[in-house]
Amino acid sequence: MERIQDLFGDTTAACIADIYEGVANARQAERALDALEKIEGTINDAEAAFERKELDPILKENIGKQLEYAKKTTLRLKRFLGDAQGGDATIDQQQARRDASSLHLILNALQQIAAEVDRDYVKRPHLMHALPPCTGCKTCGDTCETKDKGEEEKD
Repeated sequence: MERIQDLFGDTTAACIADIYEGVANARQAERALDALEKIEGTINDAEAAFERKELDPILKENIGKQLEYAKKTTLRLKRFLGDAQGGDATIDQQQARRDASSLHLILNALQQIAAEVDRDYVKRPHLMHALPPCTGCKTCGDTCETKDKGEEEKD
């Protein structure tokens, strides 16, 4: 079974570090652009993996919004780093730092959500104590007691 959390892995942390370096130092911009390419691939892979999962529609919508925001942030950072290499950045360095920080936070949050989704906590909300345990459900596959037992006692 596919684990979405594995898509993020250790490379995401290394890529984020490269992005911070590239934003701080124009000489590292090319390495940061390579890191952004890897992160874009990770975002696209995660988006496809989340789509394949059976999730609550509201959760799916929220994940979609976060992925979209991550894509936009990645594009802004690419523009900044590309401009920084040429010497005339249209976005200031402070905004690029904020964007790098935002991207870092989004990826961390998506990784945590992926861990929850991988454990089927979203499909089985009673594991998170959001609902009481089910009484014979198709979702969790547990063998639960049915109401027939109570009806037999009445006879």
